[in-house]
Amino acid sequence: MILYKRNGLEYTRTAFVASKKVGNSVERNRARRLLRTAYRSMEASIASGYDIVFVARAAISGHKENEVEKNLRKVLRESGLLIDRHNKNEK
Repeated sequence: MILYKRNGLEYTRTAFVASKKVGNSVERNRARRLLRTAYRSMEASIASGYDIVFVARAAISGHKENEVEKNLRKVLRESGLLIDRHNKNEK
């Protein structure tokens, strides 16, 4: 899940959070790490001028890095924050 709002700046600020519902501290840290890694891989394609909060859900547990990246890309595209400069027909 993501929450976002325009910030009136030229750059995007991000936060990665995971509640105790995700699991113990090891699982929460892994969830945040997976989200950060997925975000970094597509950071150049994300619109600037937003505050974005990435919220890890309990369902992230047990997922691989490429699955998280695929889902994050889908959520960002649906929200209109992803500017896919390289391949507009990607699925």
